[in-house]
Amino acid sequence: MDKGFSIVEGTNNGIMKSSDDNNILFSGSLNSGMSGGPTLDENKNVVGINVATSGNGLSYLVPAEYLAIILERLKLTGFQADADIGQRITEQLQNHADKYVQNLQKREWTFQQLGNFKVPMDVTGVVRCWDNSDKPIPGNLMRSYFTQCRNESSVYLDDDLEVGTLDYEYVWLDAGEMTPARFYRHYEAMNVSVSASGAGKQDVTNFECFTDFTLIAGQEFKMTVCRRDYLNYTGLSDLLVTAALVGHKRQGMLFNLDMTGTTFESGMALLQRMLGDFKWQK
Repeated sequence: MDKGFSIVEGTNNGIMKSSDDNNILFSGSLNSGMSGGPTLDENKNVVGINVATSGNGLSYLVPAEYLAIILERLKLTGFQADADIGQRITEQLQNHADKYVQNLQKREWTFQQLGNFKVPMDVTGVVRCWDNSDKPIPGNLMRSYFTQCRNESSVYLDDDLEVGTLDYEYVWLDAGEMTPARFYRHYEAMNVSVSASGAGKQDVTNFECFTDFTLIAGQEFKMTVCRRDYLNYTGLSDLLVTAALVGHKRQGMLFNLDMTGTTFESGMALLQRMLGDFKWQK
């Protein structure tokens, strides 16, 4: 806002428990143009770097320890600019994606019963889930149960592109006395998924998909795995997965997974881990 040098006061509320990036919650009001500026304590020590705001006094800082790491690396090159910054960014994004999935694998997952399945839900400190099921309406022949899960992590690349998001959802359908043919039409219409990524044709290739039938927890699913690759960040991909339970006349289960800016190998490793945790319980 062209205000020159300015100072905003606020309270350091410590590391956010729900942030897998260890961001600091800051009660000061950050504004556009303040990103990258320092946040200091009363002793003039830099404790964080301004990174984002949600308004109403909710702001976020990257801990200064990460700045210290960058400065140490710069000392090794005599503070010279990287000759190929694009390649360096790509390497860091790949390493981040792989370490992120490895961390997910080590974390404690919660499990919840959804219809006849017991499935992985929240990941402590990383992914949160919430119930979006519709309220039952008297006279409805079909009942649906819908749970969504999402991480709170993303890597900013430009105004239109962020990577590192993880979304997954479960839908359990119980048709009751609905005829199988009517249920199938409704079920088929619900079996769709769209990537949450804002990447455009200038960023990624078209999706390539593979569909087949597979057993999950002893039950047959029709599964589609789609992948598209980033043009400017070689080795990074978006992964989109849909899976639908088949072979049941009046029951259905949909599982959708959407990962942006991951390595394909890490994305598939996480998918296999999650599907391996499915349990069928009548």
